[in-house]
Amino acid sequence: MIDTDILGVSEIEFVVKIIIGFLVGALIGIERERTRLISTTEKPKSLPGVRSFGLLSLYGAITAHLALILEEQGLTIIQMFVLAVFASIIVVLIILYMYQRMSILGRTGITTYIVMGLDLGLGFLVGLGKILEAVSASILVTFILATKPSIEKFVKGISYKELLSGLELGLFVFILGPVFLLKPIVIMGFDLSKLYLLFIIILALSFISYIGVKIKGGEALKYISFLGGLVNSEASVANIASILAAQENVSQDLLKSIAKRNIFIIIAAMLVRNMIIISMLSISSLDAVKTLIVVGLSFVAFTPPILLGVLAWLFEKGEPLKNMRVDIQNPLSINTAIRIVVVYASIFAVSYVLYYIFGSQIIYLIAVVGGFVNAGATILTIFALSGIGFVDVYTLVASLVITNLAAIANKILYVHVTTKNKVLLDACLRAIIVASSSMIIVFLLASQVVMIFF
Repeated sequence: MIDTDILGVSEIEFVVKIIIGFLVGALIGIERERTRLISTTEKPKSLPGVRSFGLLSLYGAITAHLALILEEQGLTIIQMFVLAVFASIIVVLIILYMYQRMSILGRTGITTYIVMGLDLGLGFLVGLGKILEAVSASILVTFILATKPSIEKFVKGISYKELLSGLELGLFVFILGPVFLLKPIVIMGFDLSKLYLLFIIILALSFISYIGVKIKGGEALKYISFLGGLVNSEASVANIASILAAQENVSQDLLKSIAKRNIFIIIAAMLVRNMIIISMLSISSLDAVKTLIVVGLSFVAFTPPILLGVLAWLFEKGEPLKNMRVDIQNPLSINTAIRIVVVYASIFAVSYVLYYIFGSQIIYLIAVVGGFVNAGATILTIFALSGIGFVDVYTLVASLVITNLAAIANKILYVHVTTKNKVLLDACLRAIIVASSSMIIVFLLASQVVMIFF
């Protein structure tokens, strides 16, 4: 342990700045060193490496620290002079290095010079005490430099149509998104911004799917299914159906098998998300015994479909997927997104009318209709009714299970809206029946056991 009476706080701070000042530059230097070693066009010593970048950032850190000391002594004029001299020396060296590489060696790239300037700036940040900022920026710069091969490969393979689709997605998300999402329009208690959010999610999933299948082919489907199921299972199942419906050289049996596996994965991801929501709401709004009953029964009921999804993920037949031709003609499925949004809005309108006519007393009907529209929102509604003492704990659990059963069953509707392919519809129906029946059987058995003890 350092005795601060012997070594003052300012001295400790200076030592820390020296060490970190060198390391933030050395990190960037490691990447530059690697580039130099694997490059086929650069001479072994033509690029600065770990020592050069480390010393450059250390130079900046010492310069900034010296400037702070001069400022504390009130020597402002000397401080400005020192900064000007020290900075000028490095700037001149960088310019000479740039001239030597461009004029003599004929190298036209400017990345190294920009990085050297950034490296010096990071050293200044460390010297000024902005250590976290400097370290974060150093990691970011190194990451950007290290991803150059991947970026070059991606850019070479991208077409103008794909670039235009990416710009269109950016338009919907970043330009039109704030207009619709930051100023929500509520009609009959329904926030219309949710429709636009669903529209964006579908477009984003279709674009991500396009990029994924272009890079990984059929192997990307299970990742798309799982992530899509976590975000929006309806949009995800429509997206997968759209991809599989475009297959022309795949046998009907293989297509059905692939569809069932991916639907199982989507359902499992959706139930994992809903289980997390139920657990959080139970802990925050129910007592310990009720929380145990609700979370326990829900977990037991959700386990069979989740296990089906896990098995579908683990035991997929890799070779047929690798050989499967995944051809998505349009990166953005705008027409599909519009159709799904219309169906979503229609289902909500029906549920609103039923709720308006019959009221909250038909809790199970609310669970069914609400689960068809949005399981997450319906779970929140059911917990709200439970919070005011409207439903008992067993009715609460049953309503939650029914909500998720409805959320599983609605997948057939979204597949039907997306494609009329009978093979895909049959695969979806079979997956729904297996997942739902296993969930119902396990829940009924577990409920009887729980009612005996509670």
